[in-house]
Amino acid sequence: MQLDAQLVGRTELLIEKGRNLFQYRSSDPYKLSPHFDLASYTMWRNQSVTFLIDLLGSSHTYALQFGHAVPPAAGDVVLGTWVTTGLGILAAVHDDLTSWLFQQLQGVGFCGGVHRLVAAS
Repeated sequence: MQLDAQLVGRTELLIEKGRNLFQYRSSDPYKLSPHFDLASYTMWRNQSVTFLIDLLGSSHTYALQFGHAVPPAAGDVVLGTWVTTGLGILAAVHDDLTSWLFQQLQGVGFCGGVHRLVAAS
């Protein structure tokens, strides 16, 4: 049960980090054009990809979709849609972690290796 709480907590942390990526300049009072710190984006993306692969495996839909929809920063460009899509995938994982279905799948061995990831963080 402690591992379950750690996984949910880790997912919540990654969601919070993703939300915090949206930064706005004071010259943009209507918050129409966010800008992103490239190092923070890269760290969030890498931590999220690693978490999803370790939790679900590299061939799971969530891991595959995150890898495709949330690409590495292109030079100095990060698009808000990348972050928003990544947040949606992490939210789906969070929902699954807190649902009965995922609790049942966990007993079948879908979470191998995650204990090491959570313990290391």
